[in-house]
Amino acid sequence: MSGQQELLKLLEIISQRVQHHHDALWEEAKHYSWWIYIIFAGLIYLYFKIPLFTILEPWQRALLMGFGNAFGAFISIMGFNAIRLESKYFKNARQMRNRILADLEEVDQSIKKDFDPVEDKKGFGIRSGFQLTFIITVILFIGFGIFSVITLV
Repeated sequence: MSGQQELLKLLEIISQRVQHHHDALWEEAKHYSWWIYIIFAGLIYLYFKIPLFTILEPWQRALLMGFGNAFGAFISIMGFNAIRLESKYFKNARQMRNRILADLEEVDQSIKKDFDPVEDKKGFGIRSGFQLTFIITVILFIGFGIFSVITLV
């Protein structure tokens, strides 16, 4: 096998890795976001609507809301870290692919078109947006937790 063929095979493997990390980023962002929405909506519903919730003693309600908000903040922090780590893996895989493409200057244009190098954008992108969402939800969970504990005791 020639050096060019080996590089093409490696390029295919690295491109699959890039796609894997891209898909993983989306799935993680989606699933952590769903957890956050469900937990936060459930806590708000408990706070305002559930008649069973009023049967509990005030300290029990405050404890339940405190633990619920702490769990929500924990899930948000986990989501933030998962997106940050997977973004790092995605970026590294793309950089590896771009380096291999730079070594394949002699490849015909049809193959190079299939593996078009993508530059990392500087600034605020979708990954940054999801990370910001997780930071904001940590603040919301902490704020709502403090508010609900103070008002329920």
